[in-house]
Amino acid sequence: MKPYLVLFLLVATMLPLLAQSSLNYEARYFVNSAGDSLPYRILFPEGYEEGRQNYPLLLFLHGAGERGQDNKAQLTHGARDQVVPVAESREVYEALKQAGAAVKYTEYPEARHNSWDNAFAEPGLFNWLFSQRKTD
Repeated sequence: MKPYLVLFLLVATMLPLLAQSSLNYEARYFVNSAGDSLPYRILFPEGYEEGRQNYPLLLFLHGAGERGQDNKAQLTHGARDQVVPVAESREVYEALKQAGAAVKYTEYPEARHNSWDNAFAEPGLFNWLFSQRKTD
């Protein structure tokens, strides 16, 4: 057991070295025709050159901005969330199912408000994400 713990700790301490720094995110603003602005940050892939290759756009939306019209529904929630009651996600999930939506709901028993950490660690997340296509 001890060698596995040492290996785990070694790998866990090395992972941040492999990630892109948050300093690489560019600060930008979206301004609509009414003059309303929305600050955001964007991180381009390493070696990105505009027009050279198409890339998918991945958005991390937190809060009310997570609403949409044609999203594929995959809900996650931490059962120990102290900010947003988990009952709200359960109710949304049931309502979406009753409306005929193809929706997946994952509740992480030990997660608090930051259940996205667990969701991003799911082995099949990115395969699922990149398999989605917009329907007309």
